[in-house]
Amino acid sequence: MLLTRNHYDFYGDYCIHDLKFESFKLGESNDLFCESNNLIATLVLRRNKFKHPTDLFISYRGIRSVSIQLDKESKYNALFDIVIDEISWDEQMNLPVHEIRFSNGNMRIYFEDLEEKWDDIENFEI
Repeated sequence: MLLTRNHYDFYGDYCIHDLKFESFKLGESNDLFCESNNLIATLVLRRNKFKHPTDLFISYRGIRSVSIQLDKESKYNALFDIVIDEISWDEQMNLPVHEIRFSNGNMRIYFEDLEEKWDDIENFEI
């Protein structure tokens, strides 16, 4: 799961607070060993150059549902900075859910598994 070093330490290099939404890509996996479904996704979050040493990439496997909601008062059609996130277990879906609060909206991803990687965006293939 996603709890890396200093995940919730607001002063730490690897706290997700203040990362910036870059992209979200949904696709299909060619993995023949995928147990239930082959939907995958990659969430790319750009570093805040004053706080983070690298960017964050989160890869989700077994996607069941994704929802993105912008705040009604938002003047923009894009998500901005992360305020906080949480991974919890959804009893109704019987799956983990990653809920992310951005400064102007929310994202909720139901998935089977996830993997995270801190790296420079130039080194990562999306």
